[in-house]
Amino acid sequence: RAQGSTGELVWIKTIGSSAADTCRGVAPLSGYGAVCVGNTEGSTFGGSAAGNKGNKDFLVFGTVTACPRGSYGDDYNAAMTNCTACAVGTSSSVLGANSSSTCQQCVAGTYAASTGASSCSQCTAGRWSSTTAANSSSVCQVCPRGKYSASLGASSDAACVDCARGKYSASLGASSAAACLDCSVGKFADKSGSTTCANCASGTTTSTTGADKCTSSASATAPSSLLLALALAVSVATLLF
Repeated sequence: RAQGSTGELVWIKTIGSSAADTCRGVAPLSGYGAVCVGNTEGSTFGGSAAGNKGNKDFLVFGTVTACPRGSYGDDYNAAMTNCTACAVGTSSSVLGANSSSTCQQCVAGTYAASTGASSCSQCTAGRWSSTTAANSSSVCQVCPRGKYSASLGASSDAACVDCARGKYSASLGASSAAACLDCSVGKFADKSGSTTCANCASGTTTSTTGADKCTSSASATAPSSLLLALALAVSVATLLF
């Protein structure tokens, strides 16, 4: 039987023979758990093919401390001092693993830069990776300007979302919509995913920030022009009468 660092059971195997088996004494072993010394009257013990060599054969067997997550032993050497670390680009969350098959490749959007990883690290927000079994964060590509991604561990560039019309972003690897800024008054962005805002053409403008189109500037001054025309008409009428 093997236990984890917090005492949880991670592996158990029953050993013994068909006859009487006796443990006469138990002693702790650093890194291996404990060893039991005793005798057995059975013809086999713990799967051994050796037959009984006499009455109450001498018996020694031990328990082990489980290999930590990110490593593995084998069927008979799963002690912490006999563990093999999972390779870079792989990880294992199994405590007390006894096979290299427990070391799984990191999926797209993740990586393991060092041996013995218990889990793969995710690409941060604003980045993505389609590479499997990656062993470096350098595989995480940044979202281009005009886009952002709030997702962790994104596996494709589809996670990079366009800034809305009327907004723009000049930032690489933006991690939230807050990176998309409103176009200022007099400027516009008529397409999503814009990296800059364009100036309104002569005779046009915008009345607010974040505009996706410009309107005629004449319409904005129409009320004052009308008042001027009325004032001139009143002046003329006064002179005539």
